[in-house]
Parts: sequence; structure tokens; C-alpha cells
Amino acid sequence: RRPAAAAAAAAALPVPPLVPTRYRRLGPGRHVGGDGRRTPEAAAAAAAARGRLDGRRRRQARQARRGRRRRRRGAPPPEAADVSGARDPDGRRGARDGRLARARPRAERLPLPAGPARLAPQAARRPHLRGDQGGRRLPRHGPVWQLPRAEASAVRHRRAARRTHRRHGGSDGRGRAQRARGRAWCEQRVFHTSSCEQVALNVHGTRVVQKMVECADSAAQQSALCAALLPSIMQLIRDMNANHVVQRCLAALPAELAAGIYDRAVSDCLAIATHRHGCCVLQRCLDHAPAPHREEIIGEVVRLAPKLVVDPFGNYVVQYILDLRQPPLTHAIVQALRGGFAELSLQKFSSNVIEKCLKSGDPTAVAVVANELTASEAFATLLHDPFANYVIQTLLTVGKDDVVALLVAQITPHLPTLRSTLYGKRIQAKLLKRCPATKAAL
Repeated sequence: RRPAAAAAAAAALPVPPLVPTRYRRLGPGRHVGGDGRRTPEAAAAAAAARGRLDGRRRRQARQARRGRRRRRRGAPPPEAADVSGARDPDGRRGARDGRLARARPRAERLPLPAGPARLAPQAARRPHLRGDQGGRRLPRHGPVWQLPRAEASAVRHRRAARRTHRRHGGSDGRGRAQRARGRAWCEQRVFHTSSCEQVALNVHGTRVVQKMVECADSAAQQSALCAALLPSIMQLIRDMNANHVVQRCLAALPAELAAGIYDRAVSDCLAIATHRHGCCVLQRCLDHAPAPHREEIIGEVVRLAPKLVVDPFGNYVVQYILDLRQPPLTHAIVQALRGGFAELSLQKFSSNVIEKCLKSGDPTAVAVVANELTASEAFATLLHDPFANYVIQTLLTVGKDDVVALLVAQITPHLPTLRSTLYGKRIQAKLLKRCPATKAAL
């Protein structure tokens, strides 16, 4: 703090009438006189505040001056000094960590080049540093505490990344040491699978079991995990947390060990496909199953297609098979649903499946659906239905000319009523876009 005499002298100097913002917040009555000028107490407080704010800058400048004097004398830098707990002949501190250092006698000192020449290799290696500030090399941007918050955060992040790189010997933050430890521990892992299924049902334990499945790298460990999970596989499939363990088993374990899951997916296909979490497990089975098991699962899904398409979750399994864009599978599903397209178009979930059949790119499937819908007695209802109207719009978009001509012939008698409902207006707009010649009939 400045002495009282210095504060009084500062108060005697002429002060501008404006008060800085950081002093106004303390209250205008305490710092501003009646004539608008700062009172002596306000000036003393401002001088003390400036002294506190400038303390760090003064210390850094003092360290810089010491460093320059040390280089002129030819003294070694503080890092090379012999730390013995005493002061040097000039009574100054040497080491930057606060310990006392004693400089070597002048006769033993080695002649050092000038400052820039001595710092050239360091500057070449680390160009973001500048100068020698009494043993401390400050960054080019100055002290971090003087930077804006965003820039200071970026600087600290870069420093942390450099420390991590040096500590671990790599840029990924994990490093060679951790990978070496992981390889050393692989042979020493012992899995306790007695209560594995109960742990998998827990919101936190499921992640532990998933990591166990990933880390199991021997046949004995993988077999132990399968033996612990398979007895309660249906409970795990239907659970909100444990179904992720089953999906990880399908992705990480060999096909011969996961065969029990595939067999259960075939035998209980309806129960699994119509469950909120089971439908996701069944889709992963289609992704990872070998050809024989995959064909069995697809055959069971096609057989149950009329029940699955009307289910809130089972319809996604059927759509997943249609997304494979394989004509034999598309034909099989269309044949399984044949005879009920008009009724299924009126329902929310099954109408999405029919749209997926039309968008699969198979002209045969499009023709089958178009012929059945146009021959239906409830065709007028389809035009104004909240779900079936999307099926009609999709037919007008993806159908070929003969299919569109068949639809136009069936829609023409109902043109006057299309404007009466919102869904009829959408079909009318789609029809005018595909067949502008129908505008005259409107």
C-alpha cells in the first residue's frame, strides 16, 4: 500500500470532474463532493486501488530488471544456480519457485552470450514465448490474468494439452503408458459373472457389463459372460437398461456364442418385435446375424407381418426389412399383406409400412397396391382419411404413367368433394402437379 503522505499528495493534485465507473458503484455520496469533484477520501481510495491493481505488473517489471542485470554480469540463470537455502552476494532471490539460491563465485562463472543469442534456440523451439523475465519466460500475449475471458480459456486449454502430450507421450490423452498397462492387465482380468444379469438391469451397472463384454478377449471370458446372461435373456431384452447389454453382445461376441440370442429371436419373434426395446434388439440381430440365422429371423418376420404392421413398435421391424431394398424381401412382405391394403391404409402405423413398400422402387409392388386400392369400395373414404391420403399421394408421386392413369380415372368422379377437406385438398394439389390436364375438370 502507498504511504499516507503519498496518498495526501495524490489528493492535492487536480482531479478531473468525471468519476470512473469502478468508483461510482460504491455510492456517489461518499466519493463526489457538492461541486462534482472527487473528495480527498475518494482520491485516496482510488490511489490505493490502483496500487493493488498494478502490484503484479510492478513485480514482473522488477523481475525483468533483475534478469537483465544478471545477464550483464554474466551470472547463470536461476535454474542453474546452486540451491543451498542462502541468499546470493547481492541478497536477491534466484530460483523462480521461491527458494533461496547462492550464485557461484565470479571466477567459476562461464562467459555467457548476450540475451538474444542465448535465447535463440529456445525461441526457435517455442516461438510463443518471449524474453527472460528474471528466470520466467512469459507468453507473447502477456500474463493470462490480463487477457479476456475467452482468450484466457483458450490459452489454458492449449497449456493443458501440451502437459497431457508430454505426460502420456501421445496426442490422444491416453498415451503409451496407459495402453501398455491395458495390455498387461488383459491376462490378469477375472470376471465375476455370478450376478451379472442383476447388474445389467441397473442404470449404472449396464455400462459396467457392456464394458466387460467389450474387454472379454479370451474364449473362457466370453463363454462365462454368455452362460451368465442367456438364462434371463428375455428379461434383459425387454429391460430399458439391459437391452443395451444384449445389443453389445451381438456386436462384440462371436456368432457361435451369440447363437442363443438368435434362436430366442426366432422362437419369440412376436413378443420381441412388439416390445419398445425388443424391436431395437431384433433390428440389431438382423445386422449382425450370420446368413442362416438371418434368413430364419426374416422368414418369421414376414410370416407375422400382418400383426406387426399394426403394432406401434413391430411396424419398425417390417420397415427395417423394406429399407434393405432387396426385391425378394419386398415381394414377400407385399404378398403377406395382400388383400388388406385398403384397410391397412386407414391405420396410422400400417399406412407408414405401405408407403415404405411404394417407395422401395419395385414397380410390381406399386402395381399390386394401386390395383387393390382402386378396386376397393371405400376408395372415397381413402381420399379424405388422415392416414390413407398419404398413401394416395405417394402413389401419384412414384407410380408410372399407367398407374397414375388408373388413379386419375378413379379420382375424377370425386373431384368436386376434394375441396371440402384438408386432406382432399392435398390430393388435389398433388394431382394437378402430376397431371395438369385435370385442371379443366376442376
